[in-house]
Amino acid sequence: MNWFKQNKGLSAYFLLVLAGSGFLGFKLVDAQSRLEESMDAFGGSAQELNRLRALAPYPEKQNLERVQAQQGELSAEVDQLRAGLRANQLSLEPVTEVEFQDRLKETVERITASAAKAGVALPEKFYMGFDQYQSEPPKKELAPHLARQLKAIEWVISQMIANRVKAVERLSRDPLPEEAEKQKGAKTAKVEKAEPDRGQGRSGRLDAASQSGDASKPEIVRHGFEVGFRSAQTSFQKTLNEVAASKVQFYIPTRLEVRNEKEKGPAKDEVKTAEGEPAAAEAAPDASAPSGVAGAAGAKSAATKEAGELRYIVGEELVVVDLRLDVVHFSEPEEGREKKKKSGGGSK
Repeated sequence: MNWFKQNKGLSAYFLLVLAGSGFLGFKLVDAQSRLEESMDAFGGSAQELNRLRALAPYPEKQNLERVQAQQGELSAEVDQLRAGLRANQLSLEPVTEVEFQDRLKETVERITASAAKAGVALPEKFYMGFDQYQSEPPKKELAPHLARQLKAIEWVISQMIANRVKAVERLSRDPLPEEAEKQKGAKTAKVEKAEPDRGQGRSGRLDAASQSGDASKPEIVRHGFEVGFRSAQTSFQKTLNEVAASKVQFYIPTRLEVRNEKEKGPAKDEVKTAEGEPAAAEAAPDASAPSGVAGAAGAKSAATKEAGELRYIVGEELVVVDLRLDVVHFSEPEEGREKKKKSGGGSK
Protein backbone atom coordinates (compact mmCIF):
# COMPACT_ATOMS: atom_id res chain seq x y z
CA MET A 1 0.00 0.00 0.00
CA ASN A 2 2.89 2.33 0.83
CA TRP A 3 4.30 1.78 -2.64
CA PHE A 4 1.04 2.77 -4.32
CA LYS A 5 0.87 5.84 -2.12
CA GLN A 6 4.45 6.74 -2.86
CA ASN A 7 4.05 6.11 -6.65
CA LYS A 8 0.59 7.43 -7.42
CA GLY A 9 1.31 8.20 -11.08
CA LEU A 10 2.73 4.80 -11.82
CA SER A 11 -0.09 3.15 -9.90
CA ALA A 12 -2.66 5.06 -11.92
CA TYR A 13 -0.93 3.99 -15.12
CA PHE A 14 -1.02 0.31 -14.13
CA LEU A 15 -4.67 0.58 -13.21
CA LEU A 16 -5.41 2.19 -16.57
CA VAL A 17 -3.53 -0.55 -18.44
CA LEU A 18 -5.36 -3.21 -16.46
CA ALA A 19 -8.75 -1.68 -17.23
CA GLY A 20 -7.88 -1.33 -20.92
CA SER A 21 -6.75 -4.97 -21.10
CA GLY A 22 -10.02 -6.08 -19.53
CA PHE A 23 -12.04 -4.01 -22.01
CA LEU A 24 -10.06 -5.33 -24.99
CA GLY A 25 -10.44 -8.86 -23.73
CA PHE A 26 -14.19 -8.40 -23.47
CA LYS A 27 -14.34 -7.03 -27.02
CA LEU A 28 -12.28 -9.92 -28.33
CA VAL A 29 -14.53 -12.49 -26.72
CA ASP A 30 -17.63 -10.66 -28.03
CA ALA A 31 -16.19 -10.47 -31.56
CA GLN A 32 -15.30 -14.15 -31.48
CA SER A 33 -18.80 -15.01 -30.34
CA ARG A 34 -20.36 -12.96 -33.15
CA LEU A 35 -17.97 -14.56 -35.64
CA GLU A 36 -19.05 -18.00 -34.59
CA GLU A 37 -22.72 -17.01 -34.90
CA SER A 38 -22.10 -15.59 -38.39
CA MET A 39 -20.24 -18.73 -39.42
CA ASP A 40 -23.09 -20.88 -38.17
CA ALA A 41 -25.64 -18.73 -40.04
CA PHE A 42 -23.52 -18.88 -43.21
CA GLY A 43 -23.18 -22.62 -42.92
CA GLY A 44 -26.95 -23.00 -42.51
CA SER A 45 -27.65 -20.73 -45.52
CA ALA A 46 -25.15 -22.63 -47.65
CA GLN A 47 -26.77 -25.94 -46.74
CA GLU A 48 -30.24 -24.58 -47.54
CA LEU A 49 -28.97 -23.25 -50.86
CA ASN A 50 -27.48 -26.61 -51.77
CA ARG A 51 -30.69 -28.33 -50.72
CA LEU A 52 -32.81 -26.01 -52.89
CA ARG A 53 -30.45 -26.51 -55.83
CA ALA A 54 -30.77 -30.26 -55.52
CA LEU A 55 -34.58 -30.18 -55.36
CA ALA A 56 -36.77 -30.54 -58.48
CA PRO A 57 -38.95 -27.39 -58.70
CA TYR A 58 -42.61 -28.06 -58.07
CA PRO A 59 -45.44 -25.52 -57.75
CA GLU A 60 -47.65 -25.15 -54.79
CA LYS A 61 -50.80 -27.23 -54.69
CA GLN A 62 -53.06 -24.21 -55.28
CA ASN A 63 -51.09 -23.05 -58.32
CA LEU A 64 -50.95 -26.59 -59.66
CA GLU A 65 -54.73 -26.91 -59.45
CA ARG A 66 -55.15 -23.61 -61.32
CA VAL A 67 -52.83 -24.73 -64.10
CA GLN A 68 -54.61 -28.07 -64.43
CA ALA A 69 -57.99 -26.31 -64.59
CA GLN A 70 -56.73 -23.95 -67.31
CA GLN A 71 -55.33 -26.89 -69.28
CA GLY A 72 -58.71 -28.62 -69.10
CA GLU A 73 -60.53 -25.50 -70.33
CA LEU A 74 -58.06 -25.02 -73.17
CA SER A 75 -58.33 -28.65 -74.20
CA ALA A 76 -62.13 -28.41 -74.26
CA GLU A 77 -61.99 -25.26 -76.42
CA VAL A 78 -59.54 -26.89 -78.84
CA ASP A 79 -61.75 -29.98 -79.12
CA GLN A 80 -64.76 -27.75 -79.77
CA LEU A 81 -62.88 -25.84 -82.46
CA ARG A 82 -61.76 -29.07 -84.11
CA ALA A 83 -65.30 -30.42 -84.06
CA GLY A 84 -66.59 -27.22 -85.64
CA LEU A 85 -63.95 -27.35 -88.36
CA ARG A 86 -64.68 -31.00 -89.11
CA ALA A 87 -68.39 -30.15 -89.39
CA ASN A 88 -67.67 -27.65 -92.19
CA GLN A 89 -66.36 -30.14 -94.69
CA LEU A 90 -67.61 -32.69 -97.17
CA SER A 91 -67.73 -36.21 -95.81
CA LEU A 92 -65.68 -39.04 -97.25
CA GLU A 93 -68.11 -41.59 -98.70
CA PRO A 94 -67.33 -45.13 -99.83
CA VAL A 95 -67.24 -44.96 -103.63
CA THR A 96 -66.00 -47.52 -106.12
CA GLU A 97 -63.98 -46.59 -109.16
CA VAL A 98 -66.95 -47.21 -111.49
CA GLU A 99 -69.29 -45.18 -109.30
CA PHE A 100 -66.81 -42.31 -109.35
CA GLN A 101 -66.73 -42.31 -113.15
CA ASP A 102 -70.55 -42.26 -113.20
CA ARG A 103 -70.65 -39.37 -110.72
CA LEU A 104 -68.06 -37.48 -112.71
CA LYS A 105 -70.07 -37.86 -115.91
CA GLU A 106 -73.28 -36.79 -114.20
CA THR A 107 -71.55 -33.78 -112.63
CA VAL A 108 -70.14 -32.63 -115.96
CA GLU A 109 -73.54 -32.96 -117.62
CA ARG A 110 -75.26 -31.11 -114.79
CA ILE A 111 -72.72 -28.24 -114.77
CA THR A 112 -72.78 -27.98 -118.58
CA ALA A 113 -76.59 -27.78 -118.69
CA SER A 114 -76.70 -25.25 -115.86
CA ALA A 115 -74.05 -23.07 -117.52
CA ALA A 116 -75.86 -23.16 -120.85
CA LYS A 117 -79.14 -22.14 -119.18
CA ALA A 118 -77.45 -19.23 -117.35
CA GLY A 119 -75.48 -18.13 -120.42
CA VAL A 120 -72.08 -18.90 -118.87
CA ALA A 121 -69.41 -20.05 -121.30
CA LEU A 122 -67.28 -23.06 -120.37
CA PRO A 123 -63.93 -24.19 -121.79
CA GLU A 124 -63.93 -26.57 -124.72
CA LYS A 125 -63.92 -30.24 -123.64
CA PHE A 126 -64.69 -29.20 -120.08
CA TYR A 127 -64.44 -32.16 -117.68
CA MET A 128 -64.04 -30.58 -114.21
CA GLY A 129 -60.25 -31.09 -114.23
CA PHE A 130 -60.61 -34.90 -114.21
CA ASP A 131 -59.86 -35.49 -117.89
CA GLN A 132 -57.73 -38.59 -117.29
CA TYR A 133 -60.70 -40.38 -115.70
CA GLN A 134 -63.02 -39.83 -118.64
CA SER A 135 -61.89 -43.12 -120.16
CA GLU A 136 -59.78 -44.68 -117.39
CA PRO A 137 -61.06 -45.48 -113.86
CA PRO A 138 -58.98 -44.47 -110.82
CA LYS A 139 -57.49 -46.84 -108.27
CA LYS A 140 -60.03 -48.34 -105.90
CA GLU A 141 -58.63 -46.76 -102.74
CA LEU A 142 -58.39 -43.36 -104.43
CA ALA A 143 -62.00 -43.16 -105.68
CA PRO A 144 -63.59 -41.83 -102.41
CA HIS A 145 -61.07 -38.99 -102.17
CA LEU A 146 -61.52 -38.05 -105.82
CA ALA A 147 -65.29 -38.03 -105.33
CA ARG A 148 -64.94 -35.64 -102.40
CA GLN A 149 -62.60 -33.41 -104.40
CA LEU A 150 -65.11 -33.42 -107.27
CA LYS A 151 -67.88 -32.25 -104.92
CA ALA A 152 -65.74 -29.41 -103.61
CA ILE A 153 -64.92 -28.16 -107.12
CA GLU A 154 -68.51 -28.55 -108.29
CA TRP A 155 -69.79 -26.39 -105.44
CA VAL A 156 -67.48 -23.50 -106.40
CA ILE A 157 -68.32 -23.72 -110.11
CA SER A 158 -72.03 -23.85 -109.24
CA GLN A 159 -71.70 -20.59 -107.29
CA MET A 160 -70.05 -18.94 -110.29
CA ILE A 161 -72.87 -20.08 -112.58
CA ALA A 162 -75.54 -19.00 -110.09
CA ASN A 163 -73.94 -15.54 -109.91
CA ARG A 164 -73.82 -15.48 -113.73
CA VAL A 165 -70.16 -14.88 -114.40
CA LYS A 166 -69.49 -14.27 -118.06
CA ALA A 167 -67.23 -17.27 -118.70
CA VAL A 168 -65.23 -19.94 -116.92
CA GLU A 169 -62.07 -19.95 -119.01
CA ARG A 170 -59.94 -22.61 -117.33
CA LEU A 171 -59.97 -25.09 -114.46
CA SER A 172 -57.07 -27.16 -113.16
CA ARG A 173 -56.63 -29.12 -109.95
CA ASP A 174 -53.70 -30.47 -107.97
CA PRO A 175 -53.42 -34.27 -108.15
CA LEU A 176 -53.68 -36.17 -104.89
CA PRO A 177 -50.51 -37.89 -103.58
CA GLU A 178 -51.54 -41.26 -105.00
CA GLU A 179 -52.11 -39.77 -108.44
CA ALA A 180 -48.69 -38.16 -108.38
CA GLU A 181 -47.10 -41.60 -108.33
CA LYS A 182 -48.14 -41.89 -111.96
CA GLN A 183 -47.47 -38.24 -112.73
CA LYS A 184 -43.95 -37.55 -111.53
CA GLY A 185 -43.17 -33.89 -111.19
CA ALA A 186 -46.83 -32.91 -110.73
CA LYS A 187 -47.88 -30.71 -107.83
CA THR A 188 -49.30 -32.88 -105.05
CA ALA A 189 -51.78 -32.17 -102.31
CA LYS A 190 -50.28 -30.34 -99.38
CA VAL A 191 -50.29 -32.21 -96.07
CA GLU A 192 -49.96 -30.35 -92.78
CA LYS A 193 -49.68 -31.41 -89.15
CA ALA A 194 -51.32 -29.42 -86.42
CA GLU A 195 -48.63 -30.55 -83.97
CA PRO A 196 -44.81 -30.70 -84.13
CA ASP A 197 -43.25 -33.48 -86.19
CA ARG A 198 -43.00 -36.72 -84.24
CA GLY A 199 -40.10 -38.08 -86.22
CA GLN A 200 -39.32 -39.88 -89.44
CA GLY A 201 -41.70 -42.19 -91.22
CA ARG A 202 -44.97 -40.23 -90.87
CA SER A 203 -46.87 -40.83 -94.08
CA GLY A 204 -49.34 -38.44 -95.71
CA ARG A 205 -50.92 -41.10 -97.92
CA LEU A 206 -54.68 -40.88 -97.86
CA ASP A 207 -55.39 -44.48 -98.84
CA ALA A 208 -53.17 -46.14 -96.22
CA ALA A 209 -54.43 -43.87 -93.45
CA SER A 210 -58.10 -44.39 -94.28
CA GLN A 211 -57.89 -48.16 -94.81
CA SER A 212 -55.78 -49.10 -91.78
CA GLY A 213 -56.76 -46.33 -89.38
CA ASP A 214 -53.08 -45.68 -88.77
CA ALA A 215 -52.35 -43.20 -85.99
CA SER A 216 -49.89 -41.45 -88.34
CA LYS A 217 -52.80 -40.02 -90.32
CA PRO A 218 -52.25 -36.24 -90.67
CA GLU A 219 -54.70 -33.95 -88.93
CA ILE A 220 -54.91 -31.42 -91.79
CA VAL A 221 -54.94 -32.29 -95.49
CA ARG A 222 -55.28 -29.63 -98.16
CA HIS A 223 -55.40 -29.92 -101.91
CA GLY A 224 -55.91 -27.03 -104.28
CA PHE A 225 -57.39 -26.15 -107.61
CA GLU A 226 -57.21 -23.07 -109.81
CA VAL A 227 -59.98 -21.47 -111.83
CA GLY A 228 -59.82 -18.58 -114.26
CA PHE A 229 -63.00 -16.74 -115.17
CA ARG A 230 -64.30 -13.52 -116.67
CA SER A 231 -67.03 -11.72 -114.83
CA ALA A 232 -68.71 -8.48 -113.90
CA GLN A 233 -67.29 -6.97 -110.73
CA THR A 234 -70.45 -7.54 -108.69
CA SER A 235 -70.65 -11.21 -109.71
CA PHE A 236 -66.99 -11.73 -108.86
CA GLN A 237 -67.33 -10.11 -105.43
CA LYS A 238 -70.43 -12.12 -104.59
CA THR A 239 -68.80 -15.37 -105.65
CA LEU A 240 -65.65 -14.74 -103.62
CA ASN A 241 -67.66 -13.81 -100.51
CA GLU A 242 -69.80 -16.95 -100.78
CA VAL A 243 -66.77 -19.20 -101.17
CA ALA A 244 -64.95 -17.63 -98.22
CA ALA A 245 -68.05 -17.93 -95.99
CA SER A 246 -69.01 -21.42 -97.12
CA LYS A 247 -70.48 -23.76 -94.49
CA VAL A 248 -70.41 -26.70 -96.91
CA GLN A 249 -66.63 -26.96 -97.21
CA PHE A 250 -63.67 -25.08 -95.75
CA TYR A 251 -61.91 -23.16 -98.58
CA ILE A 252 -58.82 -21.00 -98.28
CA PRO A 253 -58.10 -18.52 -101.12
CA THR A 254 -54.32 -18.72 -101.44
CA ARG A 255 -53.87 -16.67 -104.61
CA LEU A 256 -56.05 -14.06 -106.25
CA GLU A 257 -55.20 -12.03 -109.33
CA VAL A 258 -57.74 -9.55 -110.70
CA ARG A 259 -57.18 -7.38 -113.74
CA ASN A 260 -59.40 -5.21 -115.91
CA GLU A 261 -60.57 -6.65 -119.18
CA LYS A 262 -59.61 -3.39 -120.91
CA GLU A 263 -56.12 -2.43 -119.86
CA LYS A 264 -56.08 0.77 -121.99
CA GLY A 265 -58.30 3.80 -121.58
CA PRO A 266 -60.78 4.98 -124.24
CA ALA A 267 -59.61 6.98 -127.24
CA LYS A 268 -60.27 10.72 -127.34
CA ASP A 269 -62.81 10.46 -130.16
CA GLU A 270 -64.81 7.95 -128.06
CA VAL A 271 -64.83 10.36 -125.12
CA LYS A 272 -66.02 13.24 -127.31
CA THR A 273 -68.74 11.06 -128.80
CA ALA A 274 -69.92 10.04 -125.35
CA GLU A 275 -70.08 13.71 -124.28
CA GLY A 276 -72.40 14.48 -127.18
CA GLU A 277 -69.90 15.90 -129.66
CA PRO A 278 -69.85 14.04 -132.95
CA ALA A 279 -66.66 12.21 -133.71
CA ALA A 280 -64.74 12.98 -136.85
CA ALA A 281 -66.00 9.84 -138.52
CA GLU A 282 -69.60 10.75 -137.72
CA ALA A 283 -69.31 14.42 -138.63
CA ALA A 284 -67.81 13.68 -142.03
CA PRO A 285 -69.10 10.42 -143.52
CA ASP A 286 -66.72 8.46 -145.67
CA ALA A 287 -67.16 9.48 -149.27
CA SER A 288 -66.07 6.06 -150.47
CA ALA A 289 -68.86 4.30 -148.54
CA PRO A 290 -72.15 3.55 -150.33
CA SER A 291 -74.69 6.30 -150.08
CA GLY A 292 -77.17 4.09 -148.23
CA VAL A 293 -74.66 3.10 -145.58
CA ALA A 294 -73.47 6.65 -145.11
CA GLY A 295 -77.03 7.88 -144.81
CA ALA A 296 -77.88 5.21 -142.24
CA ALA A 297 -74.83 6.05 -140.12
CA GLY A 298 -75.70 9.75 -140.19
CA ALA A 299 -79.30 9.06 -139.27
CA LYS A 300 -78.23 6.82 -136.35
CA SER A 301 -75.84 9.51 -135.06
CA ALA A 302 -78.53 12.17 -135.29
CA ALA A 303 -81.09 9.96 -133.58
CA THR A 304 -78.69 9.16 -130.77
CA LYS A 305 -77.91 12.82 -130.26
CA GLU A 306 -81.60 13.88 -130.33
CA ALA A 307 -82.61 11.17 -127.85
CA GLY A 308 -79.88 12.27 -125.47
CA GLU A 309 -78.52 8.72 -125.17
CA LEU A 310 -75.49 8.45 -122.88
CA ARG A 311 -72.78 5.84 -123.29
CA TYR A 312 -70.46 4.92 -120.39
CA ILE A 313 -66.77 4.99 -121.17
CA VAL A 314 -65.54 3.11 -118.07
CA GLY A 315 -67.25 0.92 -115.47
CA GLU A 316 -69.01 -1.58 -117.72
CA GLU A 317 -65.96 -3.65 -118.62
CA LEU A 318 -65.43 -7.08 -117.09
CA VAL A 319 -62.69 -8.29 -114.77
CA VAL A 320 -60.42 -11.23 -115.51
CA VAL A 321 -59.85 -13.31 -112.37
CA ASP A 322 -57.29 -16.03 -111.59
CA LEU A 323 -58.22 -17.69 -108.31
CA ARG A 324 -56.53 -20.51 -106.45
CA LEU A 325 -58.41 -22.25 -103.64
CA ASP A 326 -57.18 -24.81 -101.13
CA VAL A 327 -59.78 -27.35 -100.04
CA VAL A 328 -58.98 -28.17 -96.41
CA HIS A 329 -60.03 -31.35 -94.60
CA PHE A 330 -59.62 -31.87 -90.85
CA SER A 331 -59.26 -35.35 -89.44
CA GLU A 332 -59.63 -36.51 -85.86
CA PRO A 333 -56.50 -35.77 -83.75
CA GLU A 334 -54.27 -38.68 -82.76
CA GLU A 335 -55.15 -38.27 -79.06
CA GLY A 336 -58.83 -38.83 -79.82
CA ARG A 337 -58.12 -41.92 -81.93
CA GLU A 338 -55.97 -43.40 -79.18
CA LYS A 339 -58.74 -42.84 -76.61
CA LYS A 340 -61.30 -44.51 -78.86
CA LYS A 341 -59.00 -47.50 -79.37
CA LYS A 342 -58.48 -47.94 -75.61
CA SER A 343 -62.21 -47.59 -74.86
CA GLY A 344 -63.18 -49.87 -77.74
CA GLY A 345 -65.24 -47.16 -79.41
CA GLY A 346 -63.18 -46.87 -82.57
CA SER A 347 -64.45 -48.07 -85.90
CA LYS A 348 -63.18 -51.42 -87.10
